[in-house]
Amino acid sequence: MQLSLAEAKHILEAKKELFNPHPWSPVNNRAGSTPLSFSARVRLDGGAYRGLWFRASTFAHNLGTGTFQLSIEQPGVKSHLPLYRLDWRPFRDHFNGPDGPEELRGLWFKEGVTHEHICLFDADEKGNIRSDNLATARIVTPDPGAFQEALTYACATLSIMNQNDIPPAPAQGRMV
Repeated sequence: MQLSLAEAKHILEAKKELFNPHPWSPVNNRAGSTPLSFSARVRLDGGAYRGLWFRASTFAHNLGTGTFQLSIEQPGVKSHLPLYRLDWRPFRDHFNGPDGPEELRGLWFKEGVTHEHICLFDADEKGNIRSDNLATARIVTPDPGAFQEALTYACATLSIMNQNDIPPAPAQGRMV
């Protein structure tokens, strides 16, 4: 799927509304942990936009980390093209490669450093968004202090107008 910078910019900046939300649910993964995931379709400028999704994930035993992502389905492929991702206090380091804006090239973020990936940083020489999982990021300051603050930051950045429709993540153990 070819997505131009102009179309990606429009999607990112337009007012959005979540609809048809799927409840928080456990997702099995190969790492042995069980993350919780929330997802909802996204209306753009008051109308449905084919295959646009907002997703969030965290861990029931530790709401001290999370990922919030806007992505669009790629026709004919069982994957999504990520447009935005907030990695709030991630478990892994992140390294920016040689692409993207000059001031972001080669930056390294230690584990736990909140950062956001925006597809506009990952355009090719023809002005289309690359489909290689948002390789370039920038640090978010100030760092959101709690899961709900990180969710609010992501929703504000993406102009999601009905954040209050997202149910709280079910927590077990400590709350952050």
